Amino acid sequence: MPRNAGANPASVVPTPAPLGSSTLDKEYIRDVVRSDFYPMARQCYESALVSNPKLSGKLVVFFTIVGDEKVGGIVESAELVEGTTIDDPQLTQCFAESMKTVAFKAPRKGGMVTVKYPFEMTPDEPQADAGR
Repeated sequence: MPRNAGANPASVVPTPAPLGSSTLDKEYIRDVVRSDFYPMARQCYESALVSNPKLSGKLVVFFTIVGDEKVGGIVESAELVEGTTIDDPQLTQCFAESMKTVAFKAPRKGGMVTVKYPFEMTPDEPQADAGR
């Protein structure tokens, strides 16, 4: 992903791990998370970096996609689960609330898909000035 210009640019590197017998393709879920959730996750993280510039670690989001094929899929629930190593209540709340705004295709036949998706969070290292 391209870096955003700003005081505290951040890297969010997602790797999906859908659980159980998914009716939505793993690559599709990854693509939607990268295109629709990633910008919000980046904002959440960059906001958290303002008060803690060295904040880093892993956030593991567990979410459930439900819906109807006629209206689409919504994230019914999202929470941070075991494996999360960052203890920042505002960041974890921002992640969970942001995930609930992401829209997916509906699981087939009114089904449900559960996804466990880890994010590695690390502040970018400052670049050295070439002119010094």
